[in-house]
Amino acid sequence: MMRTHSHRDTTAGATWYAGDFHAHTTASDGRHTPAELARLAQAAGLDFLSITDHNTLAGFDALGEPLPLPIVRGIEVTLAGGHFNILGIEGVPPWLASLQQQRVRTTGSGQRESERPTLSEIMKSSRASGWLVSINHPLLVPWAWEHLELPLDQIDCLEIWNDPTWPDNATANPATVDMWSRWLNAGHRIVALGGSDYHYTITEQGPYHPAIDLPRTWVLAERLSAGAILEGVRHGRVYVSMEPGIAFQAHLGDHTYTIGDDMGRARGRVTFQADVRSGCAEIEIVIIRDGQPLCRQLSGRGESRLSCHDELDGSRAWYRCDVRDGNGTILAVTNPIFAGAWPPPATHTFRDFLPGTGSD
Repeated sequence: MMRTHSHRDTTAGATWYAGDFHAHTTASDGRHTPAELARLAQAAGLDFLSITDHNTLAGFDALGEPLPLPIVRGIEVTLAGGHFNILGIEGVPPWLASLQQQRVRTTGSGQRESERPTLSEIMKSSRASGWLVSINHPLLVPWAWEHLELPLDQIDCLEIWNDPTWPDNATANPATVDMWSRWLNAGHRIVALGGSDYHYTITEQGPYHPAIDLPRTWVLAERLSAGAILEGVRHGRVYVSMEPGIAFQAHLGDHTYTIGDDMGRARGRVTFQADVRSGCAEIEIVIIRDGQPLCRQLSGRGESRLSCHDELDGSRAWYRCDVRDGNGTILAVTNPIFAGAWPPPATHTFRDFLPGTGSD
């Protein structure tokens, strides 16, 4: 297996950095201390790490200095009916204490009422503070997302690829990618992330062997810092990979665009180019427009390039690159390059796009 290292994007004048946005420590239900987890991530070749313990920020006090790599402060808000990350969290938000220990008060009518903040209150407060909200493993039973009336405009990111060694993710992850594609088709520009959901290493025989760097989430950032990484995520300059490295660009006239960029209402012939580096014996590179293949190519181990053209007419469109192995299993997914006018989308809820609903 070929591992890609951080590399410069000459078009964007920035660097692609590899990291993990979902990992746990002894502060919740992981088996590594925060400092041990940071060292483990560095040893795996990651450039940054987000620690996202369940309903606690206590792990950050135990990190110590100096840190072996930048740490993106996070928390996995863990509720009945779904989990979501808050990334870039600072300080201690006022809702955290009541989340950790549900409080009950008696109203004037004598009724008992929970003081735990609502899901919507936590999300709105977090986004108002400039933090990113990302739903985790939304279709993975028994931790699937059940808050079906959640408006999609309350989230920033979606974990499309969770620990691929967990058996049920063989179907949950591809289904999530498909659901995200339908969100995009409906005009919701929500950023796709990956997360290992790492808790501990398993040495016993069997299919479940979680790893801190599986998958890797690559972020294009101007420098290697937590703030710059989060800024890259906000702009959708992200791809998720099990192994391949990807450079995906669009060339239109004298302009070159990369992952996360918007070509605006430009018209004319655009050339898409995907450069893929992989150690897999057989891969398929697919350039996708609005959820449908625009072009595809079978390739082998090493470096491969796929190019194709499309005509822009000013209408809304999105393009991304997927890489699959010889069995059709997804190995990598980029966030899109956008084209055309993207007015505010219609109001949609999570329920509208559940598998089998047929929503576009």
